[in-house]
Amino acid sequence: MQEEQPQLSKVLQLNRPTLGEDGKEIRLITLRWVEVKPQQSETSELEVHDALSCDLENCPFHGHDALPGVGDSAAHLPPANSYVALSYTWNQDGHVKDLKVNGHTVSIGKNLADAIQVFQRTHLAKDGYKLWADALCIDQSSIIERNREVPRMREIYQRARYVFSWLGPAEDDSDLVLDFVNGLSAVWNANEQSARSFLQTTLTAQGHRLFKAMTRFIQRRYWLRVWVIQELALGSDDSLIFCGNRSTTWGNILLTYRACNLRLREFGSALADVFQDEFTKLPSNVREHYWREMIYWQWGKVEAFSEIQEQVRAGNPILTKLVVSRTRHSGCTRPEDKVYGVLGLLNKSISSRLHTDYSLPYIDTYRMFARACIEGEQNLEVLHWCGNDSWTTGHTRPFEEDQPSWVPDLSFSKRVMNARHEPDYNAHGATKPEVSFPDDGRVLTAKGVLFDILDGVGGNRVREDDFSQANDIVSSTSNANGYGSTEAAAEAFWRALLGNRDRAGQTAPASYSCLLDSLIMEDPASSPPPDDSEFPQDLLWHVHLFFKRHADFVLCGRPLRDYFRDHGSFADAPDRRVALIEHFRTEGEQYFNPFRRMMDFMWSRRFAQTKDGYIAVVPNLAKPGDVIAVLYGSSYPILLRPFRGKYKVVGHCFVQGIMDGEVLDMIASGVMSAVDVHMS
Repeated sequence: MQEEQPQLSKVLQLNRPTLGEDGKEIRLITLRWVEVKPQQSETSELEVHDALSCDLENCPFHGHDALPGVGDSAAHLPPANSYVALSYTWNQDGHVKDLKVNGHTVSIGKNLADAIQVFQRTHLAKDGYKLWADALCIDQSSIIERNREVPRMREIYQRARYVFSWLGPAEDDSDLVLDFVNGLSAVWNANEQSARSFLQTTLTAQGHRLFKAMTRFIQRRYWLRVWVIQELALGSDDSLIFCGNRSTTWGNILLTYRACNLRLREFGSALADVFQDEFTKLPSNVREHYWREMIYWQWGKVEAFSEIQEQVRAGNPILTKLVVSRTRHSGCTRPEDKVYGVLGLLNKSISSRLHTDYSLPYIDTYRMFARACIEGEQNLEVLHWCGNDSWTTGHTRPFEEDQPSWVPDLSFSKRVMNARHEPDYNAHGATKPEVSFPDDGRVLTAKGVLFDILDGVGGNRVREDDFSQANDIVSSTSNANGYGSTEAAAEAFWRALLGNRDRAGQTAPASYSCLLDSLIMEDPASSPPPDDSEFPQDLLWHVHLFFKRHADFVLCGRPLRDYFRDHGSFADAPDRRVALIEHFRTEGEQYFNPFRRMMDFMWSRRFAQTKDGYIAVVPNLAKPGDVIAVLYGSSYPILLRPFRGKYKVVGHCFVQGIMDGEVLDMIASGVMSAVDVHMS
């Protein structure tokens, strides 16, 4: 489902058979099978020798039973009207091709035409499967029909025999990637030794090209579509992935990317262990190519797709934050499709409160979604997705009068503090929200505590080597210490920088106090890699500069430099600083893990101190005077900014010492009281 494009006007004018409104019919495409001769199979370009043609008809809408696999004998043909659901991207370049539909010529996007042609060459077409493609099977010019069909997307893709993903023509060494994916899957299914030999041979010879190609492959525009989240999730490991003249399955892609992602070692597999073992044996230049070319947050989308799919398959409620996180990293032409495009994945408690209406302004759709999340899930987790700064681009936007700040703007990416695998915090003490929606639903009123006010804020970049940017630091004027002693404040500081957790999401151990080792504050023995790469030792350089830039920041009454002490590490080394750098280069557990966690947690955030001496981690847009609120139903404290008698939501935050329901004890003892907080 996409917005109408100028080049598709003829498709939109196609005279389609009318669908019944009772949901018992579906439009399906019938295509003739085109046999591919052996000498044609390796051609890099798709060529159409005959005009593309198909029949489009209404068919009974039913699911598939246990059906034969691809290429099974024609003696076991699929039941009548069994179909394959196409997943693809609409053209943005204006290129079109002609297609005869029921004898009438229409123009369709080139990418759709290519997908149809590829499908015609498969055994799926030979065995008689029909095809479902949104541009042809839904009248995109009819808001009424789109409103009716979009809520059926979950059924359409779940009832399909296969999801058929078309990524587009071969480019950026995509053939190399799919050959590796299929090859690794095949040898792993054979035995471990075969997999080891395959990895050593392939990576030694082609690793310098392969790692870059794998990142380019997962960066293709297809994976950025908001609709693909639902389409892949509702498929299976057998879902077919076609790119150029190569194909594989979703299961093979998942197996390969999980195994080859060294950033996900804590969620590894037996094959991942084999890959890591063989990786250490590769020539150093190949390993360096890996760290340079493997962009782990791009590869991470594979894990997100898989996690959603696993929840669908198990029939479990899907974490709304997981769907929203993936949605915000995806693109679509209509902003309201950030909601409608994942409608089939939302829990019933939310989706039942939504109605598809493409005539509404998109901000009304977002507001309807936010309210449905609050009322349906009985929490205020939706506020954690709010805030008008984008972590991917650094883009910020002013508060808009017509756009409620308690409604997440899904048009840009924003990180929630706890990763998908981490448990939620408990600042609210497991309370349920007490809310109302005055001013015709434009204001959210929630019960909670106005806990404290920001007094000083640190710099807004962790990876920073430009000391001219020190003017973004506002040191605290308050000397208060909410933790009592200097030692307790030091512990609160390093725990806050980690969100008080390790990389696996568990409570940070005392050994992570090495963040404040004075050795880190000393000038490193060598400069960072010149290309500012992802090499592990580069992490030390940036953390060193971060702390050095904040050395004079007054925290709980003392300059930050006073909290660092010598931990006595590497005492036997000839040069302790050289030993520290080598420790990072080899990802030594003692220092690398806590510093990696700090870098991940503080990315796009800054630390701060409140007037009463509490240490917090807050959004980049935070500034002195912002108010920290603990709201019933919100596992995180919420940072608010006074605005015309109400508050604007700046974002969620972490405050060391109040993340496990402590504020409820303060209410019970009379130290604090709950009030109505009005957010516009």
